[in-house]
Amino acid sequence: LIDAIELILTQERSRSHWLDEAVDLAFTTQLWRKTIVHRTEVGGEERIHRRLFEVCVFSSLANELKSGDVAVRGSETYADYREQLLPWEQCEPLLEDYCK
Repeated sequence: LIDAIELILTQERSRSHWLDEAVDLAFTTQLWRKTIVHRTEVGGEERIHRRLFEVCVFSSLANELKSGDVAVRGSETYADYREQLLPWEQCEPLLEDYCK
């Protein structure tokens, strides 16, 4: 999946409807493969539709982020919240005002 994202970034300025490079589709479902892979009429060569591939990649990325299989380094959503907690010594002076 990460390789697919990197490939999308290299194709950022491309106007072609098709990807020029071979792509590992192991991260995709069979339904996505049927959607993004097309056979040419002449020769039956398989081609990958670039824009549909982008939708597939970002949809897969969203699912992986939700499941925790992929994380964004430095993201507070997946960071260890305990690192952001104040030590008890710093909390005690604030406690009285907080409880009012």
